[in-house]
Amino acid sequence: MKRAVWITGVPAAGKSALGQELVNAMKREFREPCALVDANVIRAQFWPYLGLSPEDRVVNVKGMAELAGVFVRAGSSVVVACIAPDREARNRALGLVRVAAQDVAVHQVHVDAPYEPPSPEEALFVDSSKLSVGDAAQQILAYLEQTPPRAWA
Repeated sequence: MKRAVWITGVPAAGKSALGQELVNAMKREFREPCALVDANVIRAQFWPYLGLSPEDRVVNVKGMAELAGVFVRAGSSVVVACIAPDREARNRALGLVRVAAQDVAVHQVHVDAPYEPPSPEEALFVDSSKLSVGDAAQQILAYLEQTPPRAWA
């Protein structure tokens, strides 16, 4: 049975490194072809014009799914390493991979990276999920005007 594993998570969580290690392990364990579809590599090579807007992210995620589908139709298992922050777009992408071949098992893995955010005394918090880019920039400008610079040691 072919397998498709979609590794998702925040930037710099280790998705690419884990994806490559998983591909190597799957080749050894299952003795079958397996390929890595790394969004960092694929995006740079095929879609360098895509930005990080929600619309561009959807296009990127769909492209990763279509490429993964090519591998499973060709008889290979595949590991996809892609941020894919939007659940709906990710679920649509997983569905595309699922229908690419009759005998593919699709799995999703979330990788979390340790991140220690600054305290509220150290930094302004901007909730980009609730603000437009323009509103966030305005919030930062107001912060810059009102807050004296801090001496970092």
